[in-house]
Amino acid sequence: MASAGDKCYLYFPTDNKVMFLVTKRGRMLDIFNHLQQAVKRAQNENELPDYLAARILRIAEQQDRYQELQAEVERLIHQLADYDTYGQTGYLGMGVNNVILEKTIDRLEGQAAKP
Repeated sequence: MASAGDKCYLYFPTDNKVMFLVTKRGRMLDIFNHLQQAVKRAQNENELPDYLAARILRIAEQQDRYQELQAEVERLIHQLADYDTYGQTGYLGMGVNNVILEKTIDRLEGQAAKP
């Protein structure tokens, strides 16, 4: 994480692109746009299934519902960056697969449904 004035920039780990931007007070700015970009990247580069992409894009579209769940949305963005259709099958098992993504999505949807 790098800091510039009152803003902190968090970088995408492999290509050093900005993933999301927060102020020192922790207010989210554009995190949902970055979630949409992460979905598109995972679909184009790593064969993210359409049914998972649709669920994640619904989260990105319902910003008011998920605004208080910043940590979970950030986790989802990082998981999308590590998504691998064949995740957890390699030597070190470092990828994120469909099951892991579905659990994160379920958790987000469940937390957002709580009054």
